Amino acid sequence: MRTKQRMFLSLILLAAVSAVPLLGQGDRGVITGTVSDASGAVVPNAQIIIVQASTNSSYKTISSTAGDYTVPNLPVGDYQVQVDVPGFKSFVAGRVAVNPGGETRLDVQLEVGTAQQKVEVTAQAQVIQTENARVSTNVSSTLVDSLPVQVNGNSRSPFDLASAAAGEVNSAATFRIGGGNDTVGVTLDGSSVTGDKIGSDAGDGSATAMNSPSVEALTEFNVEASGFKAETGNASGGTLSFVSKSGTNRVHGSAFEFMRNQDFDAKGFFNSVKPIYKQNNFGATIGGPVWLPKLYNGKNKTFFFASYEGFRNRVGAGNGSFFSVPPPAFWTGNLSQWVNGSGQLYQIYDPATQTLQSNGTYTRSPFPGNIIPQNRIDPAVLPMLKYLSGLLQPNRPGIVPGTFGYVNQNYFNNTGTSISPNNRWSVKIDQNVNNRWSVKIYQNVGSKHHIDFLMNRYRDAAECGPNGCPGLPNPIGGTSVGYNATEVYRGSWDWTITPTLLNRFYGGYNYFREDHGSLAVEQASPQSSGLTGLEASGYWKGQGICLPGFPLCANFPIISTGDFTGWGTNAPNGSDRQVFELHDDMTKVMGRHTFKWGYFLGDAHYDGYGVQNGSGSVQFSFKNSSVPQAGSESTGGGSGFASFLLGQVSGFNLDTPRYLLVVYKTNQAFVQDDWKVSQKLTLNLGFRYAMNVAPYAEDGRLSTLNFTLPNPAAGGILGATEFAGSGQGRTGSNSLIPSWYGGWQPRFSLAYAVNNKTVIRGAATRSFGPLLGIGQSSHQLGFAVRDTVTDQSAGLFPLYQLSQGPGVDLTLPNINPGVGVGTNPPSYGLTSSSADKPDAEINFSFNIQRQITNTASIEVGYLATLASDITSNFLADNQVPYRSLPAALSPFTAAGRTVLGSLVGSATANAAGVGAPWTCGPTSSPQCETFSQVWGNGATVTQAMRPYPQYSAINTLDGGGDRLGHSTYHALLVKFNKHLSHGLTVQASYSFSKLLTDTDGSYSSSQYYGDMYNLGLLKSIASFDQTQAVKLTYVYELPLGRGKSYLSTGVVGAIVGGWRISGIQSYASGLPMNIGTNAPSFNIGEFTNRPTITTYQGWTLPYSGKFDPFQDSYLQPQSFFPAQSSTSFGNSTRFNPDFRSWPQFSEALGVSRIFAIKERAHLEVRGEAFNVLNRTWFGPIGGATTLGNPNWGKWQAQVNSPRQMQLAAKVVW
Repeated sequence: MRTKQRMFLSLILLAAVSAVPLLGQGDRGVITGTVSDASGAVVPNAQIIIVQASTNSSYKTISSTAGDYTVPNLPVGDYQVQVDVPGFKSFVAGRVAVNPGGETRLDVQLEVGTAQQKVEVTAQAQVIQTENARVSTNVSSTLVDSLPVQVNGNSRSPFDLASAAAGEVNSAATFRIGGGNDTVGVTLDGSSVTGDKIGSDAGDGSATAMNSPSVEALTEFNVEASGFKAETGNASGGTLSFVSKSGTNRVHGSAFEFMRNQDFDAKGFFNSVKPIYKQNNFGATIGGPVWLPKLYNGKNKTFFFASYEGFRNRVGAGNGSFFSVPPPAFWTGNLSQWVNGSGQLYQIYDPATQTLQSNGTYTRSPFPGNIIPQNRIDPAVLPMLKYLSGLLQPNRPGIVPGTFGYVNQNYFNNTGTSISPNNRWSVKIDQNVNNRWSVKIYQNVGSKHHIDFLMNRYRDAAECGPNGCPGLPNPIGGTSVGYNATEVYRGSWDWTITPTLLNRFYGGYNYFREDHGSLAVEQASPQSSGLTGLEASGYWKGQGICLPGFPLCANFPIISTGDFTGWGTNAPNGSDRQVFELHDDMTKVMGRHTFKWGYFLGDAHYDGYGVQNGSGSVQFSFKNSSVPQAGSESTGGGSGFASFLLGQVSGFNLDTPRYLLVVYKTNQAFVQDDWKVSQKLTLNLGFRYAMNVAPYAEDGRLSTLNFTLPNPAAGGILGATEFAGSGQGRTGSNSLIPSWYGGWQPRFSLAYAVNNKTVIRGAATRSFGPLLGIGQSSHQLGFAVRDTVTDQSAGLFPLYQLSQGPGVDLTLPNINPGVGVGTNPPSYGLTSSSADKPDAEINFSFNIQRQITNTASIEVGYLATLASDITSNFLADNQVPYRSLPAALSPFTAAGRTVLGSLVGSATANAAGVGAPWTCGPTSSPQCETFSQVWGNGATVTQAMRPYPQYSAINTLDGGGDRLGHSTYHALLVKFNKHLSHGLTVQASYSFSKLLTDTDGSYSSSQYYGDMYNLGLLKSIASFDQTQAVKLTYVYELPLGRGKSYLSTGVVGAIVGGWRISGIQSYASGLPMNIGTNAPSFNIGEFTNRPTITTYQGWTLPYSGKFDPFQDSYLQPQSFFPAQSSTSFGNSTRFNPDFRSWPQFSEALGVSRIFAIKERAHLEVRGEAFNVLNRTWFGPIGGATTLGNPNWGKWQAQVNSPRQMQLAAKVVW
C-alpha cells in the first residue's frame, strides 16, 4: 500500500514555497455597519478598531464615503469595537459577538465631543440577520457545552448536536440537511473532514466522525441548509461547519468523565434482562498563552489549546446468545438425529444416485440410516472435520438427542463481550505575528483499535473482552480485528494588506486509515498496522485446511451450510484515505461593495487493498442432498451440512489480492459581491465554477464495461471489458472517463430590512456536490479476480466438487476483453455519458424574520430543493426487454415464464424458437465458448434474451455511472431562537415538508431495480421523508444562588444554587414504508416487483388503548389487499406516504449542579437521560410486511433504544 509521506511532503513543500502555513474558512465571520452622526448623516473616514476580547488581537479599517464599514475574516468570539473621528466622542461597544459564517451588524451613531470623551455601550446580541439570506442554525458554545450528548459506542459526537438543527434528518447512516441528498459538506476550520471524497461525507461516515474534533475541543458550529454564497462549494446537500477552540490570554482548561452502565438503563420492551453495557468517555483540555519562563511570554501574541479524549467500553448480550453447531455424531457423517421441530427426520439423499427419468424429472436414493459413509466424505472436508469437531460441541443444558433442540440453537454464550477503545488528541497554535499577519496551526490525531486480551496471543486485534467474544470460539467464530487511525492538520495565514484589502491563505490535510482482518488469519498475513491473527505462519497449511483452487491458505475459510452458524470471517482489507485542500481568498471593501474572490484546489487519494475471500468463501445448500429440486427441507429433506460433507458446492466467493490507487482532483474558483444597495437592501451576488479532473488510477489498474466493444469470448457480440493504462490492449490513459467542465453555479440572494425588527430574505442558488467515487474494487476485473458464483440448477448439480477446486483462472494481469463472461462484468459507468457528473441542486428560499424581544426572534420561511444527477441503483441495463418479446415468451403468462426458465437447447426452448445468442465458428476467436459452455445450468432463455447475454447483472451503482436520480423537496420552516438572557437559551423549529425522489441516497445499495423501460414509476415519497418535525433545544440556569436573582446569599442560596437544566426534544413523523408482494417472479432478470393495491389509505389496523405487539397486528389482514397479479407488474409506488413506521418521538434531558471551587474554577456534576420517557418505537420483524408470510403484521421489534442514562463530572478552571 502506498504511504502518506508523498502527499504530506507535498503539503509542506507547497507551504514552504508560499512562505505560509494553512487553516480554515468556517471559523470566520464579519462585523459590518454604518457610521453616522446624531442627525443621521453618514460619517466617512472613521477609524475603526476591532479587538478580540480573549486575545487582544486587533483589526483596523475605515468607513467609506457612504459611511459603511466591513471587517471580514474575523475568528469566532466576542469583540470590542471602537470608532474614532475628530470632533466626535470615541464610541466603544463591547461584547459584539461573531458567529461562524455570520455577519454581525453594528451601526454606530457618534456624538459631538472630543476623542478623550467616550460613549461606552454593551452590544445586544444580534437577533435578526439583515446582511444575507442564509438559512442556517448556529449552535452556540452554551449549547455545545451544556446539551446532553450520549456516549453510545464511541466518544460523544458533535453530529448528535447537529441533528437538533432545523430541517436536519438523521436517517440510519446518513446525515441530511433540508431536502438535500447525503452529500453534506462537513468542514473543520474551513477544510473538509471527510475521508476520501473532497468536501462531502457521503458514504464516508466513519472517517468523517473520526476526523471531526472532540466535543470538548469545539467552540461552536453552524448548520446551513440554503442561501449559499459563492464561497461555499463542493457540497450539494448543505454544510456543517465546525470551529475548533483556541487559547486565550487566560489559562483555562477542564477535565471530564462521562460514564455509562447497564445498571442505569431500562432493559427494553422485549428484553428479559439488560445487556452488558459499560462505557467511559474521559479526557482533559488546557489552553492559554504560550509562556516559557525567562524565555518567552506569548500574552497577546501566541496561544495554544490542547485536548485529549479517551473512550473505553465493554458490550455483551445480557440474555446470552444461542448458536447452532453440529452434534458430535454429525462430524462422522451420522445425521440420524437430523430432525425438524416436530421431531420428524429430514432424509438425506445421495446425489451420486441421481437419475433422469423418462418424464424429464430426476430421482435420488436416500442414504441408509441417514449415515454418509466415510469414503464419501470429500477429502478437502476431512481436515476441517478434525479441526472443528474438537472446537465446536453443543453446550446447552438439557438438550436431548432426537429433538429439534439437539440440532438447533444448541450452543450458548453469555460471557463474551466486545470492545472498541479509542483515543483522540488535538493541539492548536494561534500566532499574531504583527498587526497585519496572523497564523494558525491545528493538529488532531486519533486512533481506534482493539486491546490485548486472550492471554496476549494477539496485539491490537480483536473486538473481544477478557472472557472472549460474544460468538462461537475463535479463531473460527467470525470475530473481526481492526484498527482505525486519523490525522488532521489545518493551517492558515491572514494578511491585512491594507485596511480594506485582506488575503487569507488556508488549507487542510486529512489522513484516515482503516484495517480489517480476522483472528483466523495467520500472523504473517498482510494485516497492516500491526494487526495479527491467533495462529502462526503456515498454521492452516499444517492443519491441511487449504481449499483447492483458491489463491491463499492464510485463514480458516468462510463456510456456510444454512443449517448451522457459519464459520470463519473475511480476510484482510483496508485503505489509506487522504484529502489535501488549499484555499486562497481575497476580500476588498469598496464603498458599499464587499468583493471576495478565491481559488480552491482539492486532491483526494484512496489507496486500498483487499483479499477478503482469498482463502475461500464457500456455500452449501440442502438442495444438493435432498429430493431433486425440492423447495425446502420440510418437503424434500436434505441438509446443507450433508452437502458440505459430500463436497457439493452450491456457491463460492473467490478473491485474489487487489491494490487500488485512485485519485480525485478538483479546481474551483468563485467571485462574489455583497452590495449594500441601501440601508435597507443588501444583495449577495456571486458565481462559482468547478472543474473536476477525471478520477484516475495512478498505476492504470482500472477496467470497465464498454457496450460498444466486441467480445471475443462471446462470438464477437457487443459488450466487453475495457482496460485503462499503458500497454497492449489498454486505452493509454489512466482514466476511463473525461474530466468535467460543467460546474457553473450562479448564486443570488437578498435581504431587505422592512424596519429595524423585520427583515425579508430570499435566495436562488445552484450548487454541485463532489464527484462520488468510481467504485474502486468494482473496476479491478483483469487486475484482480473477484468471483461470486451461485448454482443455477436448483441443486441438481454442484457448481464443483470441493476437493477439485472451482477451476478459476488466476493468471494476472489478464488484459482480455472477454474476461468476466459468464459472471458479473466490471461495473458499467466509467464510459457512460453521465459518469463525470456530480450531483446538482437548485435551491430556493424565502423567509421573513422578526425580532420579538431584545434576545429572541421568530422566522417563517419556504425552502425548496430540486436535485438531479444523483447516483442511484435503478438502471438495470441487462434486464430482459420484455416489451419486445414474442407472445410465447411473455413473462405475464405461466407458459411464457416456463419458457423463460427453460434451458436453451431444451425441447421447450426449441419449440419456442429460441436458440443460443451467439455461436463459435471457424472465424471466431480462440477464446470463444458457446452459450451453454459459458452458462452451463444457467443457460436459460431468460439469460439468452438479455441485451448482453454474455453477462448476468450489470452493476451501475458501484460503477459511479448511474447518475439518473432526481428529487424535489418543499418545506415550510418555522424557527424560534432566543439568545442567552436571564439564564435561558432556546432554539425551536417546526417543519412541514414533502420530499419526492426516485433514489434514496448517493450510495444506497437497497435501491429498487424497477422496470428499466419505465423508470418514471420509481418516483415516490422518499424513504426518509418526515412530513412534520418539531425540535426543541434549551439550556436553563435556575435563577437561584450566588450571582442570581433569588437567594443570592446565605446558606440556602449555597444549597439550592448552581442548578442547570438542558434538553433536546424531537417529535417527527414516522418514515414511509411499503409491503412486499408474493407474486411470482417474472423471469426478466434484475427486477423488484411491487405489490398490486387498490388504495394507499388504511393499511394500518386501528387499535384501542396502548398497542400490544403480542395481541395487535399493525397491518390490516392480508385479505385487505387484492390477490397479487401474475399477469402484470404491481402498481404500488416504492413507498406509501400514508403507511409509515412508528412516530419518532424522543426526549433527552440533562440536570447538572455547579459547585464553585475558586473564583475561576468549578465542579459540574451531571445526570443525563436519553429517551427519558422510555418510549418504544415498535417495528416489524422479518417478513412482517411481506404478503403470504406467516409473520405478516407482527410489529414485535424495538427499533429505538430504551431509556439510557449517564453520569458525568467535569472540572473547569
